[in-house]
Amino acid sequence: MVARRIAGRWQRGYTVDEAASFLQYDREAVSYWLRTGHLAGERDPRSGDWLVTTRALIAFIRGSHEPMPTGDNGRLGELRLRPLSS
Repeated sequence: MVARRIAGRWQRGYTVDEAASFLQYDREAVSYWLRTGHLAGERDPRSGDWLVTTRALIAFIRGSHEPMPTGDNGRLGELRLRPLSS
């Protein structure tokens, strides 16, 4: 999880690679979903990198009617969804 200042406020969220690892999909698929609006995210205006919140990941999974990933896919075992503090 990373924290970046976007639009004057600090945002915490996951990079495309972290979100792809958690969702167990290729990073290009996650990038496509972000570009097309199927997965909510914000772009860092300086780097252009996407930032995906925990809420956006959960909403995406629930909206896709896919089961919540439960296992470690071997790449980012430390990735755990945690609620964002306001």
